[in-house]
Amino acid sequence: KRERMFEALTKRLAQSNKRFIIRGGKQIEVTDQEICVGDILSFNSHMAAIISCDGIYLSGKDVKTDESALTGEPEPIAKDSEHPFMISGTTVNSGSGTMLVVAVGDYSIAGKIKKSVYGQGEAEPSPLYGKLDKMANNIGKVGIVCASTAFVAMCAWTFGVHKRDPAELLDIFLVTLGVLACAIPEGLPLALVIALALTSNKMTKESNLVKTLNSCETMGSATTICTDKTGTLTTNRMTVRGANISGLDIEVTVGGSVGQALKDDGRIQSEIKEVLAHLCACCTMNESGIRYEPSSSVPTFQGNPTECALLKMAQEMGFDYEAIRNEAVGRSPTTLDQGSAKVFT
Repeated sequence: KRERMFEALTKRLAQSNKRFIIRGGKQIEVTDQEICVGDILSFNSHMAAIISCDGIYLSGKDVKTDESALTGEPEPIAKDSEHPFMISGTTVNSGSGTMLVVAVGDYSIAGKIKKSVYGQGEAEPSPLYGKLDKMANNIGKVGIVCASTAFVAMCAWTFGVHKRDPAELLDIFLVTLGVLACAIPEGLPLALVIALALTSNKMTKESNLVKTLNSCETMGSATTICTDKTGTLTTNRMTVRGANISGLDIEVTVGGSVGQALKDDGRIQSEIKEVLAHLCACCTMNESGIRYEPSSSVPTFQGNPTECALLKMAQEMGFDYEAIRNEAVGRSPTTLDQGSAKVFT
């Protein structure tokens, strides 16, 4: 059942990861597994944000990638002719463009990392199975000693004391062989598999899908977990923790909101709050935004994490940054040729 669930998830993921490439002068739509070296891959920060292969940046506009999976730093990295390397496993935060594919699969950087971690070398036995093998060896040694002792004692009693027929040696050998066989717990491996299967079913009910039974007892025996920080222990999101507006310091405690504090602060004029919200909405890239999924109560940040934090603050102040963008002269799609550029410091 678990194998079928994993196969269904893998198949669904592969079908959803569609890419547009140029091959032989024609633009075609393929999956990640069908991308080849030499293809020209199109990417953007919306539908094709995850880079699945290594490549060389060819053209684009305002392209920035999130390489925190490799470096641990959340600050986006700009890509241009001076920094052309597109690395597999990274995410496009802003912009769109094209790249020349130079490495795929196990030959890409992400593939090499995965291969070194989940290599083809002989896997070490899990802690529980290691202890089981050790216990079985000890039981086997004790059984051999007991069977040998029983064989010697029965031979001495049968032939030394009672002087019986030597033909009974075969019966003595069969008895000692039975003693040796009984010393080996044949049902122990089966009991272990049943226990792990029950544990796996319990973890599945808790929304923790386990592919192999060994994972259950391996996590149960773990004493130290080594992990990276960005995106694992932290959410790889930025939030506004303080502000200075009109000479007033706005600070909040853990769990507080600067935007809500600004909204409730009567010392700051509403006009100033409106100007601040307009600056947050208009001085950020279009690729930066906040999405709300119906299945999750936590909003999803898309684009530059710093700009998303400012947009979230504007929302908490009671302003709709999308409406401000659409109404701003020179920023909305219908007024791009109007207005003039300004620099705020």
